[in-house]
Amino acid sequence: MSSFGVRAHSPKGLSALGFFYRIACRLVVGQVGVRLQKTLTLISKLEGEGFQANADRHSQEALARAVAALVIPADVERLKRAALASEVRGQ
Repeated sequence: MSSFGVRAHSPKGLSALGFFYRIACRLVVGQVGVRLQKTLTLISKLEGEGFQANADRHSQEALARAVAALVIPADVERLKRAALASEVRGQ
């Protein structure tokens, strides 16, 4: 039991701290991914050669990496909506 009186069960071979670290990382990936998509949307609006194309490419690459890391369907959908909004605004 932890000092809070809660029993934490973690996958075999993974400490409780490591288990919670993995969960926290997945949550952060979703939050950071949405902010990254919003930032790339702003970059795609900048005037200058290549901003839109590069921002769109990085948006798709970031989305692919995040989808591979996320396990909660709601997080994946939120991130996909942010990426779609980036594509629509960039056009």
